[in-house]
Amino acid sequence: MTDTTALRMNGYLVDPTSPLIVCRREGARWAQERTGYIRIDIDRDTKIAREIVEKLLEVVDSPRALLGRTSQGSAVMLFRAGEKPVSPDMQGTHSRGHFELALGSGEKITIDIDSVGAVIVPNYSWGKRSPESVPRHELPELTSDVGDAVITEAFKLGCTWAPTAEEIAAEAARQERYKQIAADIASGKLIPNPTPEQQLEIDDNKLVAAHEGAEFHEYDGNFANLVISARRRVARRKAQAVAA
Repeated sequence: MTDTTALRMNGYLVDPTSPLIVCRREGARWAQERTGYIRIDIDRDTKIAREIVEKLLEVVDSPRALLGRTSQGSAVMLFRAGEKPVSPDMQGTHSRGHFELALGSGEKITIDIDSVGAVIVPNYSWGKRSPESVPRHELPELTSDVGDAVITEAFKLGCTWAPTAEEIAAEAARQERYKQIAADIASGKLIPNPTPEQQLEIDDNKLVAAHEGAEFHEYDGNFANLVISARRRVARRKAQAVAA
């Protein structure tokens, strides 16, 4: 069980109702209790995902920072934070400091680098050095260049931007259209590479269907004549089909 009194005595801002470290609270009186973090979450516990996490922790290269781990391979590092919120200079997925990445093998890796928000202490195993045993003032300060190095290394290791919900929905719709096209080709409804004669028949059918029931006369102009000609060709084809 997390000792919230020990956390407060060690200089961390603590939520009075739960065992979590509040990273930032506005006001000069809280300046000496602000905490920053680098949090790396993986959605699937695989060998390659764990290797990525370890390599990113090596890039941080800060043995004085506190390191917490989960049994599923995710990790968090705690630092001191300065007066201003800290996040990498590059833009994240939805906001600065939040990066939703993915590996080619399908694992999603989410990296948060910030000094805003909170860290739930009991979600991690801390080993001998934990927030309950190490005062905040003994931690190194989190700087934006550290965050930049982590994200840059993630891309070097093969991470790419994870698809957004909108991109996933668009891809699903695209795949559905492909299935429908394949079904139309198989049924003969759609001709993949029509000859000029076949394309004319397709265009005629579309034009006639689009203006079904509308009255056109030859003196109405060029478009009227197009529709009238298309109707005649469609009628002729139907008659030929019946005769055959």
